[in-house]
Amino acid sequence: MSYNIDHVEVLVLDASMRTDDLVRLRDDDNRPEGCFLDEMDPGDRADVMVALPNLWWYGERSGTSYDELIKIVLPATRGTIEAVMFWEGGDGVSGVRCVDGVVTECDVSYVLTPVGDK
Repeated sequence: MSYNIDHVEVLVLDASMRTDDLVRLRDDDNRPEGCFLDEMDPGDRADVMVALPNLWWYGERSGTSYDELIKIVLPATRGTIEAVMFWEGGDGVSGVRCVDGVVTECDVSYVLTPVGDK
């Protein structure tokens, strides 16, 4: 996709990443303006699991680095992530589910339920 992600709506986030992978992935200069890797603290111990604080991936370079997110970054996680990416201009939506590093791109469906039917 040639444009950027405006924001990410996280539906499920119960995932972590090894500090070794975090340090390796943060060395990539192609990260987007808003990137959850920048919010994570690898600490001073190697090979420790660190919880993901969010799944930010938006702003400048988020469109051109989307494949990297799907093919390199998310496969380095363990646990469960479900998120919806809203692309610039509101004309695109992508869904992603990641379970123990296995990424599945998903179609996104909206459902309206009348307020009184809760």
